Amino acid sequence: MSIMPASEATKISNGIPIVTIEEYKIEIEKEIKSAAERGSKFTNLHIDIKTNLGDVQALAVEFQQAGYRASISHTPSGRNYLFSVEWD
Repeated sequence: MSIMPASEATKISNGIPIVTIEEYKIEIEKEIKSAAERGSKFTNLHIDIKTNLGDVQALAVEFQQAGYRASISHTPSGRNYLFSVEWD
């Protein structure tokens, strides 16, 4: 059994939800399905700015390799990344 890193314990004690990049991926996939069912060809998801940018960029590449147009920007408040996905 591994010991939880102190940084994770700090996040929990500060009440900050711990969300993994895999959980964001699942949420984006749900958003894509929901948007497509409504007839839309794009969707956006806010990703916490504390999430590793390299992980977010890798996720964008993963969606691009699957045929989507994925991009990352910052929300106006600067508190989140805006992960945008478009398709034909």
